[in-house]
Amino acid sequence: MDVALPRLLVVRGAAGSWPEPGPGLGILIRDVTLETLTELCAAPPLPLTVDVDQVEGLGSDLAAARFLAGRLGVRSAISRRPGRAALLAEAGILALLRIGALDSTGIERALATSPTGVGTAISPGVALPHLEAGLRSRLPRPLLAYGLIRTRAEVAACFASGADSVAIRIEDLDSQRRKVDTRV
Repeated sequence: MDVALPRLLVVRGAAGSWPEPGPGLGILIRDVTLETLTELCAAPPLPLTVDVDQVEGLGSDLAAARFLAGRLGVRSAISRRPGRAALLAEAGILALLRIGALDSTGIERALATSPTGVGTAISPGVALPHLEAGLRSRLPRPLLAYGLIRTRAEVAACFASGADSVAIRIEDLDSQRRKVDTRV
């Protein structure tokens, strides 16, 4: 699969505006209905990643994954369910398993059930720099830091800790500027 995650994913729900396009920038869609997702996928100005567990009305079977890939053109997606992540990958989507970084036992359990060929979305992403290096090295790639990242320093710390991509809310990074510096 030739899909790569953008360096920064700007989180967007049903409301909100698109950030200005820039190199290394993409959009993470969540908290939407299937109808809204279909509208957002019609002409996106940037590459889209979808948190499929946060799309109301979207099925969790292979037909839904094929609909995302074929009809909507979704190239990457996130799920907290290992079976669903495997179906996304089977449909040709770059799939990420969302793992809760609440404690090392939970991460170990998630790693034990992580499907082959599926990357990792560690949540909250702000926890990534605090994980032991040995544990971080075992997280399947690509690695997305997802959640509670509010400052440039936190973005930089996630990249320094091995993240391939970081999800941010654009207003947390810089409320006055619509372009996001992907070289953080």
